[in-house]
Amino acid sequence: MGESAATLLLMLNPGTFPVHGSTECAATAKMSAFAAAVVARGGQLVGEPVRDPSADRDGRYGYRLAAADGVTVAVLMPGVDIARARDDLPRPAPASGPTAPAARMAYKW
Repeated sequence: MGESAATLLLMLNPGTFPVHGSTECAATAKMSAFAAAVVARGGQLVGEPVRDPSADRDGRYGYRLAAADGVTVAVLMPGVDIARARDDLPRPAPASGPTAPAARMAYKW
């Protein structure tokens, strides 16, 4: 059987509501930091994040990351500063267990 490329969607989500005061410039800066953190943690990326404006929604900006294994990761990055994206959640997420939403787990980059 031949290999096929896959796409994975990842939304970095400060809460579940639209992100107000969001800018593309802030999202781009965070996307660079995120990609560097992926590599620092052993991820293998091919090239730089690619902007995907067609995916933009609710103050989140679309990007695509190409992984060395052929998977394309679609990321919706909120266009706010890193501290707000990390810490400005409307309510605390469960620390672990089956009810802990993956998009709200605290991965620091």
